[in-house]
Amino acid sequence: MIVLKENQRLYLHSCNYNMARMMSALANWVKEHGGRVKPTRQALISDRNCKDAEPIKVTHTSYISFVLNDVYYYYQVDDNPFFPFYYIKTPIKNGKYSMDAALEETKKGWLIDSFWGQHCSESNIHCAAEFVFNELSKARMSTVIRDFKRTKVPKEPLNK
Repeated sequence: MIVLKENQRLYLHSCNYNMARMMSALANWVKEHGGRVKPTRQALISDRNCKDAEPIKVTHTSYISFVLNDVYYYYQVDDNPFFPFYYIKTPIKNGKYSMDAALEETKKGWLIDSFWGQHCSESNIHCAAEFVFNELSKARMSTVIRDFKRTKVPKEPLNK
């Protein structure tokens, strides 16, 4: 889910609504542990299956990037929870991180049954954020895709 403008209104299915809540909780979890979270546009989200619920403000919807302990992290969930979720974890060297780090598939152990329903509790949201934080912290570094070999093109025409 891409938020195009500040306070954009989104009407999400229950699972996406709860995943957005989890991503915002993950952002808070990172900040509490001394990390810096890349700011995004905030969104007002509502569970489209729950007519009486007030919209809530979230800071992250389907992806988050942050820096913690000189390591750059990127984590994304898919709009369709049956597709894989991915992360990038790469060290920061001389103030920069590798833009060639490959996406790695991540576990979905936090995506429990309550995420599919309308009334997922705050404790489940916070437990899921903690699970993702711990999984990212202990995950291996992402594979860096090396530059391809460059071949010089001859100055002379190839076909004489």
